[in-house]
Amino acid sequence: HGYLEDINLVLAATADQDIDMWLHAGDFGDDARYMQEHTDIPVYAVRGNNDRVQPLEPREQLIPLEDTYIYMTHGHEVSYYNRIQ
Repeated sequence: HGYLEDINLVLAATADQDIDMWLHAGDFGDDARYMQEHTDIPVYAVRGNNDRVQPLEPREQLIPLEDTYIYMTHGHEVSYYNRIQ
């Protein structure tokens, strides 16, 4: 939600860890773009209900991970029943 100081703390605290990717589940896509600019780790992001500034992130993503996928969405447009399908 735009708390860049918190993002900087997380990036600094995890700088020496083996991280494959960052997942940003929406609201203030600028946060995800900021993370991408300040790390070499891929950042995957989706649009949240408060994201309205261009460029918009996709509403959902299907991210390949070894022999499976991660389905990512902010959740404000998906019912609980559909999330567990």
